[in-house]
Amino acid sequence: MEYDLIVIGGGGAGATGATEAIKYAGKEVLLITTEEHVAYPRCDLPHMFFADESEIEHILTDKIYDAQRNLVLKRKTAVKSVDFDKKTLKTEGPHGIEEFGYKSLLIATGSRVFRPPIEGIESEGVFFLRTFDHLMKIRPHIQKAKEVVVIGAGAIGVELCELTTKQGLKATLVEALPNVLPRALDPDMAKIIED
Repeated sequence: MEYDLIVIGGGGAGATGATEAIKYAGKEVLLITTEEHVAYPRCDLPHMFFADESEIEHILTDKIYDAQRNLVLKRKTAVKSVDFDKKTLKTEGPHGIEEFGYKSLLIATGSRVFRPPIEGIESEGVFFLRTFDHLMKIRPHIQKAKEVVVIGAGAIGVELCELTTKQGLKATLVEALPNVLPRALDPDMAKIIED
């Protein structure tokens, strides 16, 4: 099958690209994501650790994409190869290996989890938070923990520390750079938050 547009990546940029192509140009779009959920706000992941099921359901916005005309979603599907000359790609997912053609291709795969070169980083009880699937894997552990160590003082790390502290956990925030929110704030502004 050939699509006007194939989007690789179901985060905010990919989902927006897909819906805008449909809305303004009436395109037939295939959206491919390795995740189960599409275009949820990653900055809300820390809030979901202690949220009830109805709050989580409210944050997840998938259902609007399921009902979108001219949009086919391939969830839990990985792109295995792209032939840019033939304008085709191969995927592997719940329906096995499939091949699709495209007129235009948008690659919006976002970032990857940074795994710092720390001894023991692959040990039991060490988790990475980037996706909803990561959250669901960590959630039972954090809900019964008494103490957490968060590596990375970006927006999600800082917020996770704040939320776990409010839940009565002892939280330690570790950052390699000199201050919290190093990409967003200069040192004097960061000092206000740190204090």
